[in-house]
Amino acid sequence: MKTAISILTLSVCLSAANLSAQKTGSRESHHDKFEKQMAMPPEQRAKEESDRAEKQLSLSADQKQKWEQAALTRINANKPLIEKLQGSTTPDERKSLRGDIKKNGKSFDQSVNAMLTPEQKTKWDTWKAEKRKNMEKKMKEKKMAEDEFED
Repeated sequence: MKTAISILTLSVCLSAANLSAQKTGSRESHHDKFEKQMAMPPEQRAKEESDRAEKQLSLSADQKQKWEQAALTRINANKPLIEKLQGSTTPDERKSLRGDIKKNGKSFDQSVNAMLTPEQKTKWDTWKAEKRKNMEKKMKEKKMAEDEFED
């Protein structure tokens, strides 16, 4: 009986350690993915984004081309803002830059919504909501990890 309890305890500890290692790895891979994406030419990023949208939303060839153009416009407008954010800035500058990035995102959404069918708009809204939910979850996990590190 004691052996069974010991084995069970050991397996639980190893599972917890494995989960912890997986979480750390996912954070690093997310950062690596962002860096890799930022290193890509804007045209390639816009193409990949339109390819994903084509699959998710069943875009026509014309819609895909318009999506790619709207994405390229947003990416080119955001690139200098993101680069400035990654440099040293004051809190007020960061807030202003984030506001500008948000405006570019809203402009992109308007362009996209103008070309989508009602069914595609519903899928797009659901897709955006899922992305937002995942981002909030990641930010919450990051905050929790930072809080644990400070303790």
